[in-house]
Amino acid sequence: MNTERWILDLGATILARDARIALTQGDVEAEDTDLGFVPLLSFNVNYTPKNKLSLVVKGDALVGPQGRAEDIFAGIQYPIWKEGLKLKAGYRLIEGGADVDQVYNFAFIHFASLGLVYDFPSN
Repeated sequence: MNTERWILDLGATILARDARIALTQGDVEAEDTDLGFVPLLSFNVNYTPKNKLSLVVKGDALVGPQGRAEDIFAGIQYPIWKEGLKLKAGYRLIEGGADVDQVYNFAFIHFASLGLVYDFPSN
């Protein structure tokens, strides 16, 4: 659904995950590797209440019995300098892991995010 003030997108993403767990003690080593592909739901919500400032929530996420994965950004976008160039600032979290017979491992990373966005003109 796209209107003058709202942009709503839903889709799918494939996460290519290359996992490795290794332990070493003296001359003894153990290693478990796993390459897998994880399907995620993708979403983008962009609300522009005024002419310039936009509120943005976008990400990829999915929760299942084996584990979960999330990569979510929430912040603002503001046009700067030239047509199509925007300043983006906000908060991003990346979280996920697995709880299966072989391994239990989860990570939670969160940080402030600052960047530039360029929208190519459509013909």
